[in-house]
Amino acid sequence: MTQDFTATGLYSDGSNQNLTDSVTWASSNPTVATISNASGSNGKATMLQTGSTNISASLGPVTSDPSVLTVTNAVLTSIIIAPTSSFNIAKGSNQNFVATGHYTDGSSRDLTTQVTWTSSNTSTATISNASGHEGLASAVSAGTTTITATLGAVSNSTSLTVTAAVLVSLSIGPTNSFVYMTQTKNFTATGTYSDGTMQDLTTQVTWTSSDTTLGTVSNAFGTEGRATGIAAGAVTITATLGSISGNTSLSVIFLDTVAPTVTNVVALTPTTVRITYSENVNEIQAKAAANYKLALTSAVSGSCSDNSNFTSTSSVVTVSSVSGSGSVFVLTLGSSQTSNVPYTIIVNKSGYRIFPLARTIWVVRTMATF
Repeated sequence: MTQDFTATGLYSDGSNQNLTDSVTWASSNPTVATISNASGSNGKATMLQTGSTNISASLGPVTSDPSVLTVTNAVLTSIIIAPTSSFNIAKGSNQNFVATGHYTDGSSRDLTTQVTWTSSNTSTATISNASGHEGLASAVSAGTTTITATLGAVSNSTSLTVTAAVLVSLSIGPTNSFVYMTQTKNFTATGTYSDGTMQDLTTQVTWTSSDTTLGTVSNAFGTEGRATGIAAGAVTITATLGSISGNTSLSVIFLDTVAPTVTNVVALTPTTVRITYSENVNEIQAKAAANYKLALTSAVSGSCSDNSNFTSTSSVVTVSSVSGSGSVFVLTLGSSQTSNVPYTIIVNKSGYRIFPLARTIWVVRTMATF
């Protein structure tokens, strides 16, 4: 900070004259303040540190009475708030404000943690004075408020406008799922907004598949988000709304629609029968005792279209348990078979598939004879 001094000479005839540029200036304590004798800056004192010094002016044998110059700490003159006025944030979001103080010595200082922050409309936005969060504004509802920073008698303000909540993320469900070829899987898109609210956006987003040769996804009215398996492989299903997107993976599983058949049946003992299928089948279904019947009739014939033979035929020997895996299983009977009597094993078509084999057990007819 600087201070200009002037020197006025008083003459014997009562006249006076400005002698600022003619005198020799001196400071008794130049560590506190210096004073210039340079042309163009005569009498300009520069404050260096707190304390006192005597400023005097001399011209020939005449020296002025000293003028005491006391230098105090720099004084805060203004506060600048950033961001500047007319700043917008969305409902539910936060904004950090910074206060910079400007002082009489020309210096500036970050006063964010020293000022007192206030909001003129706390129903629109609040602003924190808590340690570690000073100047953090939180948008509450749409509207405008004035953010003020105050330190002592010095303050400044800026305007903050809160707009409606904005979409910040999209979540796609179900995650990491699978679908069989030709079958469909419905996906949903849930949007999360800046105020923490969530909304079903399934019908508003744009759905895309990373590889439509493997799987497609619909944007048609009424079927938005419905994926269809085309060929075996992995695709990424993406939902997009504006600049926000979310995705999940979808595995398309090969679906074998050709029914397995029973290729061989052997009575191992009077109470055990081994059954062999044409291929590996669903183990859960194949080991379900309720899916088998031993009948005396030979009137049934194999059918892959319905369960009529199974439901209309009575079992003469119960199946108590089934063991095995792959394509070979052993049926344990509840009682012994009669020797030299032909039996027909009827296998139920269960009608459901379990990953990864994707097989059903179909109605078949074969004979086990002792």
